Amino acid sequence: MNQLPQLPNPEQYTVLRILRGRELLRIVDIVRLEGDLNYTRFVLVDGRMLLTSKNLSFYEPLLPNTFIRVHKSSLLNRDYITDVGKYYVKMTDGYKAAVARRKRKMMKKLVLLPKISNQHPH
Repeated sequence: MNQLPQLPNPEQYTVLRILRGRELLRIVDIVRLEGDLNYTRFVLVDGRMLLTSKNLSFYEPLLPNTFIRVHKSSLLNRDYITDVGKYYVKMTDGYKAAVARRKRKMMKKLVLLPKISNQHPH
């Protein structure tokens, strides 16, 4: 069996079982998760996309509170949000995520809050 290397701070990393193996990721490198039925696509800061065979609700409790669910198919890292509108959230890579009707009040509050962390390299 392959052993994973010892990590300096395990809370900063996550190991994903992707469709073709495993991937060790820094949590701050995850821009967003996109749900697609029983699959989840991880979009990373370097532009890579990783597909996993678990749904979005599986990952939601495993990630820190810098990740917010704005729609049934979107879980976003607050650190990569550049603009918040009434109906959408714009990300640093230009992606616009729809905001669910029931999440709009939460998004108004989000605009007023400072970002939780600025650990990503930009």
